[in-house]
Amino acid sequence: MSLAVLLNLVVLGAAPGAAPGAAPQGVGTAGAAKPSVPNHAPGTPAPATGASPAPEWISADGRAVSEADVGPEAALRWAELLAIEGNYSAASRAYENLVRRWPAATQAPGAMSAAARTALAAEDYDRTERLVNELRARWRTPGNALAQDEIVVTLAESRLSGAASGKLPADQASRQARRALAAFNAVLEQDRAGPCAGRAALGAARAWFALGKKSRGISALEQFLKDYPRSPLVPDARSELAAARSAGSKGRPPEREVLAEARESAEWARDQAGAAPGGAASDGSGAIEDTYRSIAARQAELKMEEARLYLRLRQRRAAETVLRSILGRYGDTPSAEAAAKLLEELARE
Repeated sequence: MSLAVLLNLVVLGAAPGAAPGAAPQGVGTAGAAKPSVPNHAPGTPAPATGASPAPEWISADGRAVSEADVGPEAALRWAELLAIEGNYSAASRAYENLVRRWPAATQAPGAMSAAARTALAAEDYDRTERLVNELRARWRTPGNALAQDEIVVTLAESRLSGAASGKLPADQASRQARRALAAFNAVLEQDRAGPCAGRAALGAARAWFALGKKSRGISALEQFLKDYPRSPLVPDARSELAAARSAGSKGRPPEREVLAEARESAEWARDQAGAAPGGAASDGSGAIEDTYRSIAARQAELKMEEARLYLRLRQRRAAETVLRSILGRYGDTPSAEAAAKLLEELARE
């Protein structure tokens, strides 16, 4: 059997027994070939009765060939054909089937990459994530790192776009934004100076905004501009940073803005501590955090008493300074709310 002839017959869709050089099936008058696509991959079960007939793998002399004799090269061509015809979901499964059936084949790394890319084209994001994570774990080399990171960043951007579309329920949008943020951070942790790092850094900033963490988003945009001053994405980052700052100054007193940012920073610090090895959340003990909160709350109360004393002594500027220090240092305490309210009252006088 001639493998080259076999591939030509399968990929081009020539009829069994057709003469060499005969036109493939589906060629129109303009001469553009439209290959007939096999309906299941090599190594997968044939369709049930009543479905489309199984593809015939034909030898050079027109005899049917067992699928057991089909190698990874033929399976790769079949998957490529599905992708060319835009059947991305089936193509992704075909590429993955190749990897599972011939894991040591030279085509396996490229097939796994193609499986992830076609899953992404099919908008199957969970499948894409699974495949690209396996790809990076098994076949990460300097030569293919860029292609792999591009898949990860594009996947994260797609998730973030869905989160910001307004078409998802709030919990699903938040979940998509968090998974996007995790993917962006994964790329940055691997290489902050790589070709995809700028896109990942800007994407991470946008993910913070999508999660409602405005101060974290602003900080991330500022860091992006410092780290990637030559990036072509700088104009977008500057525009988004200006818009975020402008939005923050409208409709909310500055004291409330400071209070919100302080609380957000405290929440982020707790999340980081809980995620770190040996952190309070990792050993199930919140004693240290509870002690810290108690101390902070008491210190904030003392600062409030100090501010009220300054007001009784008619030293308004000193009182305002102390109140603002409560917002900045103890924003996650009950006294911070009282400090913000008192500052608002003083501003109206």
